[in-house]
Amino acid sequence: MMFWIRNKKDKAAADSKKNRFDHLLSVAERLPVKALPDLIRAIVRPIQSDLLLAVAEEGTDSRPDMTPQEFFFDGLIQVQFYEKMKEGKLNSDDYPLSLASDMVLPWPWNLSRYIDSVSYIGIHKGMPWKQDKLNHYVDLWLPWRIGFVHSGNHSITAGILAGEGTIIPDHVYDMSYLFTLIRTDGVHWFVNGQKAEAVKSWRSAAVFEIGRLLVEGS
Repeated sequence: MMFWIRNKKDKAAADSKKNRFDHLLSVAERLPVKALPDLIRAIVRPIQSDLLLAVAEEGTDSRPDMTPQEFFFDGLIQVQFYEKMKEGKLNSDDYPLSLASDMVLPWPWNLSRYIDSVSYIGIHKGMPWKQDKLNHYVDLWLPWRIGFVHSGNHSITAGILAGEGTIIPDHVYDMSYLFTLIRTDGVHWFVNGQKAEAVKSWRSAAVFEIGRLLVEGS
């Protein structure tokens, strides 16, 4: 009986996530293409907020590195073909990222460094945020316009929380080629038509498919 109840609860939870994914996609399909980046920001913002707050709430190493694989799905690494990424590489200077409004995803991991950065960085604290090209390393993935942070997590976090700063990404990749290889129904990820793995986040899955709508509508 307990096994049956647990399975029923698990199914209900899965159905709820699937319904949210489907609803997000239905909203995206009703929006003009130019409004889709706004919806992407709305979906990603809670993920960003969780990363910004996790160390303060839970302590050091409370979240894993926020790589594209962590954001979307682990098997993504299998289709991140270097040659394809190189073909889709764009001029970084043409894609400045506002820490106040763009979806940059740092993953501060050390509590003491978090406290130090948030304590001192910001115009109102006497130390305006500025990019450190030796420390700040961000890759921007299009068409979603999400910045994945490889270095400088704590000071970038402080810039976001202060609502100031512009960062020029190290690399900008148009990853639209992924849409020919990958799809998701909000329950599973499929690679080349084959079920690859379960969806961890219906929000990230929705972001992926909204990116497809962006490309198809451009």
